[in-house]
Amino acid sequence: MPTSTLRSILAATSAFLLCSFVVQAQVTAAPSGDKAKPEVATEKGAGVAETANPAHPADTPSDLEPASTDPANTGPQPPDGVWLKDAEGREYFLDKLAKSAGPYQKNDDQTVRTVWGIVLKIEKEDDENFYYRVYRQTAADSPMSARPEPPSPELLDAAAKSYVQVAQTERVQATAFSKGLPATGQWRHGFVLADMNEDGFLDVVHGAARKTLSVPQIFLGDGKGNWRYWSEAKYAQRPYDYGDVAVADLNGDKHLDMVLAVHLHGLIALLGDGKGNFTDWSKGLDFVVSKEGVSPGFSSRAVTISDWNGDKRPDIIALGEGPRLSVDRASTTNDDSNGIVIYLNQGDGSWVRKDQGTGMDKLFGDTIVMGDLDHDGRKDILTPSNTFSRKDIVSYAKKDGSWQSINIPSLRPSGYIRGVAIADWNGDGRNDFADGFVNRELGVWRSGVDVQLAQADGSWKRVSVWAIDGRTSVTALAGGDLNGDKKADLVALTGDGETWVFLGDGKGGFAKDAAGIPKLNDCKGYHAVLVDVDKDGKAELISSFAGEASPLLAPGRCPSGGAIQAWRFSESAAAPATEKASTTP
Repeated sequence: MPTSTLRSILAATSAFLLCSFVVQAQVTAAPSGDKAKPEVATEKGAGVAETANPAHPADTPSDLEPASTDPANTGPQPPDGVWLKDAEGREYFLDKLAKSAGPYQKNDDQTVRTVWGIVLKIEKEDDENFYYRVYRQTAADSPMSARPEPPSPELLDAAAKSYVQVAQTERVQATAFSKGLPATGQWRHGFVLADMNEDGFLDVVHGAARKTLSVPQIFLGDGKGNWRYWSEAKYAQRPYDYGDVAVADLNGDKHLDMVLAVHLHGLIALLGDGKGNFTDWSKGLDFVVSKEGVSPGFSSRAVTISDWNGDKRPDIIALGEGPRLSVDRASTTNDDSNGIVIYLNQGDGSWVRKDQGTGMDKLFGDTIVMGDLDHDGRKDILTPSNTFSRKDIVSYAKKDGSWQSINIPSLRPSGYIRGVAIADWNGDGRNDFADGFVNRELGVWRSGVDVQLAQADGSWKRVSVWAIDGRTSVTALAGGDLNGDKKADLVALTGDGETWVFLGDGKGGFAKDAAGIPKLNDCKGYHAVLVDVDKDGKAELISSFAGEASPLLAPGRCPSGGAIQAWRFSESAAAPATEKASTTP
């Protein structure tokens, strides 16, 4: 690929990422006075917001004239040193993208989606190349030219002090409780604990592991830390893939059923009979098998089940999985999947979809949990946010079946929320929530855990639990009582395979306990559950990890591919622990 093409495509990619995940601004042929950008199309699927200033129509060759060059210009330059002008006097040159550079999607005669997911507005094409405009960028246009003044030492110090590391203890010791669970493989996204074979013991229910193209995976438990794969289970023939899973009795026959959120495809509902036979019950659920002329539609990797409309039937609540690169070159519709979608259970194997918009302005993520967060008796929705600096992660349920998303001002600025969990951590009878974040405040990247305590007036009070410098990210959270003291504790999984255990004091305070859970070799934590498996009054931790090496970027990452782990907690031999002094990162 020519160097100039690589430069301009990278420029388009950078602009796309900035728009989609930072400010969601428009990147297109620049309006007057806004120069030096490649033309990135704004049709649905481009991953950028619509604009009231569409790209200027392509000029005919007779309208073009050479423009003078300026050595002060920065950014991509024309290979022949000659700039062209459009009808508004803006300077550009035509660069080309080889059709052999990788798979592409031709949306229409004016737009093409590249292998990188960028949609370019094309000027023309021939048998070998697409040609598109790259607008001139000067030093004055560069974001570096408007760099703000660096924050003062006082501001930096005040921000750093808000990221607390709580006291450390050695009160509990974790021991393996996972004989028979997989120690390798891509165990990505959610799972649940439920008694699927009706023997009185909880089982691990997981979707198909990534890159296996298999069926859902159920590991039967005996309540003593022994598990076996339910090889006898039989499933309706569907194109399963990795994603999330939720379990409930969907049809009222006293047997547990499951709903799968399948990456890129949509949702599947399966009725169980308690004996391992699962039949399809999915009429009305969004599900598409990609092929020529068929768009992906809404899909999710985060699903839960609750009676949303109060008719005594379990409904499906799903969160869109976000931007996707469609493999279907014939698709001309939105290839992104955003927002909350609810599927109302009709009781006869059919579902009715309800949403409040699934456009680019909606959130997306990999987790969805429910609980009464405004103390009105109705379960509300809590999601993460994979959109930079968004704080509207709580959606209150309304009497009419709608929901209202609200901002939580106490969330950290300038970051992402990766993991969420709900529990009452201060014992006041109101549900609180925890958020795992990675953010960049005043130029410093940090990753950590906060708890947002519900206040009587409906506001939220942030309690900083733990934070470290860097972009490791806290990727999954779980709340529950792991030491049997009737106080809610908190567990966090990180993006590099660590498990953090925080013991709650029942008043909104925490201590980070050593616990003894080893790091899982640079694998990303995807999901965690605290539930009493052995019925001794203390919760066990079930967690899943996944990851894979990249030959260029991370050749040694997660050599096992991942695992599903289970841990049982007991009093540590070192208890009562000597608490270490609290520090800040």
